[in-house]
Amino acid sequence: DTERDNFAGVLLSNGKVLAIGGKNSGQYGLRACELYDPGTGTWSQADSLTWGRWGHEAVTLQNGKVLVAGGDDDYGYSAEIYDPNTDTWTLTSDMQYSHGQYSSLVLLQDGKVLCTGGWFASPDGTIAEVYDPGTDTWSTVGNMNADRSLNHTSVLMDNGNVLVIGGTSSGSADIFDPGTGTFTATGSPTAAKNHGVGFKLTDGRVLAYSKGNIFPPSASLETYDPNTSTWTYHTSTHYGMSAGAGVVMDNGEILLVAGNVTTGNGAQAECWFIDGVTASIENNAIVYNDQFSIYPNPAENNIQIDLSEIKGGKQVQIIDNSGRIVNAYQAFNENISTVDVSQLESGMYICKVIADNGNIRTKKFVVK
Repeated sequence: DTERDNFAGVLLSNGKVLAIGGKNSGQYGLRACELYDPGTGTWSQADSLTWGRWGHEAVTLQNGKVLVAGGDDDYGYSAEIYDPNTDTWTLTSDMQYSHGQYSSLVLLQDGKVLCTGGWFASPDGTIAEVYDPGTDTWSTVGNMNADRSLNHTSVLMDNGNVLVIGGTSSGSADIFDPGTGTFTATGSPTAAKNHGVGFKLTDGRVLAYSKGNIFPPSASLETYDPNTSTWTYHTSTHYGMSAGAGVVMDNGEILLVAGNVTTGNGAQAECWFIDGVTASIENNAIVYNDQFSIYPNPAENNIQIDLSEIKGGKQVQIIDNSGRIVNAYQAFNENISTVDVSQLESGMYICKVIADNGNIRTKKFVVK
């Protein structure tokens, strides 16, 4: 119900999604939070933050609670914990540093949380600290080897160390060792610089999406091998993308979507389906704004898919939350396609349409 961008979202242990803070056209640093229930396709109000914030990060702790920290907030040293069982926010002890927007949070193997960098971080973007939920304390650790003031990403690796990627104008990476509390510079990515997301692959490598240059815009997909401390470049986007988001699905496949509104081509997006084992890219296709429509949504028995804007042959797939294809068929010259969803379990699904030219369109719908 609340317009917001630059907010944080996190999946709760009960299957709901918590949207936290953000900003809108009328207010910077929202306190409002909302819960999304994928079973019913509905939003509801959640408890509000103590301090409004935007451009922040959130991470789920081992006990199922959610820690939010950083961002441009009313009090720069604050962090809060959300308890989904009681729908309440509680302030933690004050942070050692003010991190500002675009800091990064990552859950360590021992249940502690590493917080790094940030825009307008004080004293600078090299700062880092660790939160211990057991003692409710923030402790400083060694500084990073680069000023990561821009939007960077952190990924926990199999050995318990953390790879911190980008956030600089030149591109670099650090390895954090929780045992020593120190950062060590490692191989630099070929193009990755900032506004990135990262994922650990099944074989221990790290896949990173990141924006390169701002003008002319560019972005790339690369993998990091911790055994050799080297990066491998895979591909770049059709358009220079300003931001990306992704999720690891239950089948190990990674769905990554990136978009931009500053290319001169209007709002554009690109979508990859990436094998979590081999990092091979199944599809690297443009997703246009002239998406098809699905009705009714939510649905009970059948859905009607309007394919009139997609010319030629196309493949239609219905995908559940685990990434499993539950229905697939070829559609040729038909404008309206009817699909029986009466046997599907209640929940959210993705309809994926692949055109003859390889371009992909996706749309979510809910089965009641």
